[in-house]
Amino acid sequence: MRFFKGCKWIVWHYKNKANLGKDWGRSHESILHLRKNKKFTMNIDDVRIPYGKHTLKYPSHPQAESSQYGNGRKRNDIWTPHPQGAKPKDVIEVPTICNGMEEKTPHPTQKPEELIRKLVLASSNPGELVIDPFSGSGTTLVVAEQMGRNWYGCDLSTEYNQWAIERLEKVTYKSKEHWIAHDRAAEQRRNSIS
Repeated sequence: MRFFKGCKWIVWHYKNKANLGKDWGRSHESILHLRKNKKFTMNIDDVRIPYGKHTLKYPSHPQAESSQYGNGRKRNDIWTPHPQGAKPKDVIEVPTICNGMEEKTPHPTQKPEELIRKLVLASSNPGELVIDPFSGSGTTLVVAEQMGRNWYGCDLSTEYNQWAIERLEKVTYKSKEHWIAHDRAAEQRRNSIS
């Protein structure tokens, strides 16, 4: 890691993968989010998540004396929920790609565009560079192109590279606001049926 000054370990959690084995079923994968230097982009507002029901039930409530922030003293300051939601956690819940989805390719470990979009939104701005040295079927490159980022990607498999090229030829740029609304609507749809 000598070429990187920061690394964040992120967990991708999914609930929609069947357990076909005789042991514990896997429901997550690890993502290494590497940063070139200590001055990095973090667009926190672009990846905020919905607050839990408890937080929304008691907004603008003073911190309790016994809370981790109270330090045994009465607090007069009041925390107010951010209108765009809570700061994201290092566990991201997005379902795996399913048959019939438009973005589906034959790649055995393809990542969902929605998952990669969260990382690209959080860590880059339009015109900046996104790199995926193991680009597979090109999901990171597709997302970067959709959002007006420059990108570099490579993979050892010529077949995977061809899939990536075919996907990239179909990409159309849409605004950040479009993609945030698109992914939030998908999440709300999933939550309404779970």
